[in-house]
Amino acid sequence: MYYWRFAFRLWAGCLCFLIRGTGYPQTEGYKCGLREWSAQVGDGSTYMTRPALQKYIIVGAVKVHYDTIGLNTPALLDQFHRRLPGTADAFADSVASMANHVLQFETHTLGYLAPPSDSIDGGGPEYDIYIMDLGLAYYGYTMPQRQLDDKDDGGRYTSFIAIDHDFEFVAPDSNKGLPALRITLAHELFHAIQLGSYGYWYNELYYYELSATWMEDVVYPDVNDYFMFLGMVQGYFRRPDVPFTSNDAGMYSRCTWGHYMTKKFGLSSMRRSLELIRDLHPLVAIDSTLREHTSTLPLAFAEWSKWNHFTAGNANVREYFPEGDRYPELARVDVSFVPPAQSLTGELPFLSARYYQIPIRDTTLTLILSNTNVAAALANNNVPAPYCYRLNTSRLDTSFLNTGTSLLVSLDVSERERWASQFVVSVRVISIATDAPSLPSPPTLAQNYPNPFNPTTTIKFEIPIGAGPAGTTLAGRHAPSVLKVFDVVGREVATLVNGVEEPGIKTVIFDASNLTSGVYFYRLQVAGNVQTRRMTVLR
Repeated sequence: MYYWRFAFRLWAGCLCFLIRGTGYPQTEGYKCGLREWSAQVGDGSTYMTRPALQKYIIVGAVKVHYDTIGLNTPALLDQFHRRLPGTADAFADSVASMANHVLQFETHTLGYLAPPSDSIDGGGPEYDIYIMDLGLAYYGYTMPQRQLDDKDDGGRYTSFIAIDHDFEFVAPDSNKGLPALRITLAHELFHAIQLGSYGYWYNELYYYELSATWMEDVVYPDVNDYFMFLGMVQGYFRRPDVPFTSNDAGMYSRCTWGHYMTKKFGLSSMRRSLELIRDLHPLVAIDSTLREHTSTLPLAFAEWSKWNHFTAGNANVREYFPEGDRYPELARVDVSFVPPAQSLTGELPFLSARYYQIPIRDTTLTLILSNTNVAAALANNNVPAPYCYRLNTSRLDTSFLNTGTSLLVSLDVSERERWASQFVVSVRVISIATDAPSLPSPPTLAQNYPNPFNPTTTIKFEIPIGAGPAGTTLAGRHAPSVLKVFDVVGREVATLVNGVEEPGIKTVIFDASNLTSGVYFYRLQVAGNVQTRRMTVLR
């Protein structure tokens, strides 16, 4: 039994980082085992054989293998997140039920091809899932078995999945047990779909991981496990200067690319890029998908770089990421401008960005610099390219652009067409000590229940006494409130509340009988306060 634990750790598993405390991961661990076995795929090595477990159940499209005695015995958790003895069968039933739901959602609702049958490799045509004790770090992994074609790169494979037996180690506590099981199955079964029905390009691990991490949140939007990866030490929000195509652990934090693509170009845009990688390099597939939407990868990368600025305290959930207010702060380089002129020099590799933050009187100017050189990325030319920002209070020549402040900026680079420079001006908020009474609590918008749903769901929200725009109150008055539903591209599909509401808890039943399956957003606006949540219609 010890051999299996050692072997599984050696081959690595999905979500294989060590979580310390309930904050963001601080380790260099990898979320998924694709990195480990892809090297084996490339050199033609033999893959690991399947575990031999004591029992199995077949439910729908899946076959779940598990033990009822010994180290690997699964268990549900109680309210204190402790293992419940005698719940191995119940845990396996949960795995089977959730796996069938995930496959149904990812294939029928979202339109992806189902993973291919492995014939009799697992004892039958069903997709095989093995429940194992994966130690204190691994949620699960997807293991390839037989290649289905003769492609040197981008080949397709049958596979099986192994998942942890209790998810007791997961952080935060709210994700322990079944919530972690849900997103693990969404992540791993999407890998099975990627590998089996579309193809795997050996050196492009980032593409598969960012999209599988994004898929977790599409299938189970209430869990939000991906928040844990956004603030990783090596993640995008702390290291935007690392290339988009890097296969280091920061690739999971780039799942925001999927949320950008979904909101900007529709849910099917992510599927389209996967369809194209059968014959095209992932970057070319992404670019080809974007061209179908009258954009390009360089243009979209620059826009995504700007979207990532509008997170945390700068969040604008209506125009940018719907959950951007829950993302971490983006790393910025603070600059103290000394008039009348100053230069900012540095270098950036392909498909990376840097953010400069410059206070100017009562405003803050953010310079967003993006190296959009896709050609260098395709050639794997990782030599950083130099740049120089010239700042001046006067327009010395026509290259200086107005930033909307008293400061003008000129960017000196070679191949100017492979760079994007953007400006964002925001009002600076200065904290001043005061004895004034605190402002009333803002309105709260709860997650709908059930979710996913068909065809009705319940939405609750609360308007506290005195709720109003930031810096104001509505004490003694009723609050103008609007609750609307939008599709993934921002089109309004329903108005649930539009009028003056008294303070208190409100309940609205939303009937989606006239809507197709997919992800939708519902937004509450009470005076100047806006909150948005996501829900899923599942036919």
